[in-house]
Amino acid sequence: MYKNQENDLYINDINQQYEKVASYLTSLPEDLTIIMIPGGAHDAVRKALPQPAIPKKHARDLYEMKNVIMLGNPCFFSIHGVDFLVYHGEGLDDVIPVIPGLSYENPCSCMKEFLKSRHLAPCYGTKTSIIPEKEDFMVIDRVPNVLHCGHAHVSDYVDYRGVKLINSGCWQGLTSFQKERGITPTPAKISILNLKTLKTQFIQF
Repeated sequence: MYKNQENDLYINDINQQYEKVASYLTSLPEDLTIIMIPGGAHDAVRKALPQPAIPKKHARDLYEMKNVIMLGNPCFFSIHGVDFLVYHGEGLDDVIPVIPGLSYENPCSCMKEFLKSRHLAPCYGTKTSIIPEKEDFMVIDRVPNVLHCGHAHVSDYVDYRGVKLINSGCWQGLTSFQKERGITPTPAKISILNLKTLKTQFIQF
């Protein structure tokens, strides 16, 4: 997705990448449910939002796993009565340049703007492409208990007016592309949310 990206990849073929992901996930207990959505421009789906689930033809091994649920980007679901709005977070690329004080180093501060504007891509006509549907699926019409994003490759957490904002980090170290954009990732730092208390902690692997 960027110049010379192939130099940062161990596996160039997209189908083989999904096979490798599935091989890692099969080592997890089968009673652990895994919810997976497309990762912005990095998956085999259209770039414009909303994005459908990753096609079965590219990720057959993942679809064959009984404990994996493949959803689109963004998506809304509930786990034990806790409402989650999960979104890769492409809209961060729009709000960060136009609002003073925002940066990729503190993505949850940027995610507040999604809630304030009730929209996951509030800056129309900039970097984030949106499919011209009759209904705008990027509108936040239900206030979630948890808004979970990624995209920034930085682990972060903020409690904003009763909504838990969590930005998951990544498993990849600093790339040349991120260095050019001034992004310092926090690889292998994972957020753990207690569904009973809604308290969040981070574990560094």
